[in-house]
Amino acid sequence: MQAAGDFEPECFAKLSALLNYVDGDTRIGTYVQLKKALGLATRPIHYLAIPPSLFGSVVQGLAKGRLRGQRALIVEKPFGRDLDHARTLDETLHEVFREQSIFRIDHYLGKEAVQNLLYFRFANTFLSPFGTETT
Repeated sequence: MQAAGDFEPECFAKLSALLNYVDGDTRIGTYVQLKKALGLATRPIHYLAIPPSLFGSVVQGLAKGRLRGQRALIVEKPFGRDLDHARTLDETLHEVFREQSIFRIDHYLGKEAVQNLLYFRFANTFLSPFGTETT
């Protein structure tokens, strides 16, 4: 961004002051650190870019650490090994979070599509059914 000339240091300073990262594992100490880092935050977002096998224990840890309420949860796909496993994971998420607060995304597919939007728009020329070139 900075090389493109769109970087605004003041805006970035404001944004980065609002971001926190807590490294940890599934032990309760991680959730204690997380709660402390969040302080008085009223609507934090928990982004789980982790293996599906850890979703359940992390979500339960968030609950034990009293890190729920007005919070949102983002989980990256793949969401389970198969349909039954996905349903079980879904039940686990719903024990702690309301459906309206759960967002399931496919980071890999979304990233590539966004990166290629301009390429698809301007690089793919073809002949229309009417014999004229179209972009």
